Amino acid sequence: MKTVGLEMCFAVRGVAFHGRPPLSVWTSTGGYGSLPYGLLTQNRPSCNMPSRKSCAARSVGMLECWRVGVMAALSRCPQHSTTPTPKSPSLRQDVSPMPMNSPPPNPRHEKPFVVGPTDATATTPAKTEDTDIYADFVARARDMAERLRQRELESERLLQITERINLGLTLEEVLDFLYQELRGVIPYHRIGFALVDRARGMVVARWARSDRDMQISKGYEAPLKGSSLGRVLETGRPRIINDLEAYLGEKPESDATRRAVAEGIRASLTCPLFVQGKPVGFVFFSSVEKNAYSDAHVAFFQEIAGHLAATVEKSRLYSELAEQKGLVERQNAVMVQELEMARHVQQALIPTWIPDVPGLEIAFAYEPAIQVGGDILDILPVGEDRLLLFVGDAMGHGVQAALVMSAVKAALKSAVDAQGDPAKALAALNRVLADLLDDFFVTAACALIEGRTGQIQVALAGHAAPLWFRAGSGQVAQHGESDPALGISKERTYAATALRLEPGDLLLFCTDGVAEAMDADGREYGMERLKRQLTQQPQPAPQSLLDAIRRDVDAHRGDRPMSDDYTLLIVRRS
Repeated sequence: MKTVGLEMCFAVRGVAFHGRPPLSVWTSTGGYGSLPYGLLTQNRPSCNMPSRKSCAARSVGMLECWRVGVMAALSRCPQHSTTPTPKSPSLRQDVSPMPMNSPPPNPRHEKPFVVGPTDATATTPAKTEDTDIYADFVARARDMAERLRQRELESERLLQITERINLGLTLEEVLDFLYQELRGVIPYHRIGFALVDRARGMVVARWARSDRDMQISKGYEAPLKGSSLGRVLETGRPRIINDLEAYLGEKPESDATRRAVAEGIRASLTCPLFVQGKPVGFVFFSSVEKNAYSDAHVAFFQEIAGHLAATVEKSRLYSELAEQKGLVERQNAVMVQELEMARHVQQALIPTWIPDVPGLEIAFAYEPAIQVGGDILDILPVGEDRLLLFVGDAMGHGVQAALVMSAVKAALKSAVDAQGDPAKALAALNRVLADLLDDFFVTAACALIEGRTGQIQVALAGHAAPLWFRAGSGQVAQHGESDPALGISKERTYAATALRLEPGDLLLFCTDGVAEAMDADGREYGMERLKRQLTQQPQPAPQSLLDAIRRDVDAHRGDRPMSDDYTLLIVRRS
């Protein structure tokens, strides 16, 4: 069957409507075809294409096809002639399609569309009952064309709105855009948006715009449980109230309705928003006119609801991230203050001078990490020619570690007796710390050295033994056995090991930050590398040896930041 041009191919069905035959028409391909009346009465022509709701862009294309097809048919139809002709038999008997291979008529003598019976001697169409049919066709086709044009405009507007929503704008920008652009599609004098706070079971007004003073603005809250909004979420369908005054009479307890009526609002459209089946908020359209809303407005909003809900969810996630960022920034600010405080405490605890004892050369260094550690260093004179050396490491970092350092140094001075016994000093210090510390401990090395004789007593509490460099042999060894750390068991006792430094010998005390310093590949500096530093220069002076060790640790570490601070203390018998 031929059609009214290619544009109308989708509309040809070749079936009668209400018992009437199809209209016979001359086609653009050269021959007669049929136009079914069923086309004129259908709001949506049958089509094998997917649902228009599946894609707004596809809707525009299909609607354009419909509109162009109908208008093309109308443009080919002649003005109806009223010249009477003899009545002829039925259309199906008298009008036969031209053969498929018939040549097209001469354009100069081409007859218009034939509507009605034909006669070999007739020069004008006969006035028959088809006169009314043709008039009906024209009226219905024009009406359909207008409806299709409106639908096309709405679909184009829908595309524009969804594209703007999907641009990645903020929620406030999207809502402001909708307030400006939806007036031609949905009537309103006010638009509001509220978030669903599922944790508290509340609806919280987030945004609103109106052309009048508002009584429901940002920050307004209402409970969901037992409310009409709760029922809207249960059904998942938008709600229309076209007479708010009557509704308030039925629901006088509704504070939001009372406020809306006081604003002059008389009709409302409430639209829930869902993301993956979970409610995220509501959009409220309000009008000062009663009976302002219909199912057509609901249908249009549902086309953009998914895009708007996604924007709401994205905004919620951004808000949570911003809140987390603010929390982290506040915590970091507090941490910076604590670190500054800890550094001040730590700097105050580092010795500012070294007692002068004949026969002894002493040098020390402290290297702080990014986080303030718990390294402790003290040098106390005992009598005229003896020194008590103390190197410790409190567990942890920051203010807590600095406070423990302060407590250790304060307790150490009272723990050292007149004889300066390092084992007794550690035992006394342990009892104090066991009472002060909860799940906290301190490692320590404590040594009493006599400058005149080179005699040394070393006591260890969970700490690495000092490195002993013997100038005579050039060998390095660790000397001493360690007892448990301080602060763990109150009744713990400690023992000291005795040794004697010969002229040129030296002892090196350090905290674990030296050996545990890592390079870019995670390899530790290690005690063996530290030992080699003691043997690489003959008769090293304490300060020059100290500087060499620090340079070597820095070279090993490279650009990697220090994870722990470290302390070095070197004593040499001259």
